[in-house]
Amino acid sequence: MDTRRDFLQKLGISSLVLPFMPLSGWATTKTEKLYDGPVLRVAIMGLGGYGTRVAEAMKSCVKAKLVGVISGTPSKIKDWQTKYGIPEKELL
Repeated sequence: MDTRRDFLQKLGISSLVLPFMPLSGWATTKTEKLYDGPVLRVAIMGLGGYGTRVAEAMKSCVKAKLVGVISGTPSKIKDWQTKYGIPEKELL
């Protein structure tokens, strides 16, 4: 590619050919292994905006589990237990 003209010609050709190429060789299938190690058990204190964000993020977490909540409002605790599947009382 000595000149800009050569570059633009090759770019034009590749833009015409690329849509017709099979994607099967390009796509990679990612198989995730299930995590089988220790799980961090977490309790959230304060069920406001920040606590809600943390709990939502932990829904998809594999290496940590939400097992408890602490709040000054008992009705919030019941709601959170229902929403996030937190057991009533878990024995260690």
